[in-house]
Amino acid sequence: MPATEQDFLDNPLGTNPSLEDVLDGFEFLDDWEERYAFIIDLGKQLPAFPDDARVEENYVHGCQSQVWVISHIHEASGKLYLLIDSDA
Repeated sequence: MPATEQDFLDNPLGTNPSLEDVLDGFEFLDDWEERYAFIIDLGKQLPAFPDDARVEENYVHGCQSQVWVISHIHEASGKLYLLIDSDA
C-alpha cells in the first residue's frame, strides 16, 4: 500500500519541531555516545516506511547504507514532509 498523507502526519515527534526543540533535546546529553543513542531512539519512534516504497526511484545512491526517501507536500500548510528508512 502506498504512503498516505496520514503516514507523513502521524509522527510521535510532532509535525512542528523547531530548531530550539532539537537543541533542547541534546542539551542534557554529555557525550557523543549519549547523543547517538538519543538519535537512534528517536528513529525507532518514526512511522513505519511502506515496504512498497523501497523501489529504485526512492533509493538514495552513494550512501554507505541502504537509504530510501519519499516526500509529501501538505497542500494546506505548504510544508514538506519526509519518510526515510535505512538499514543502519
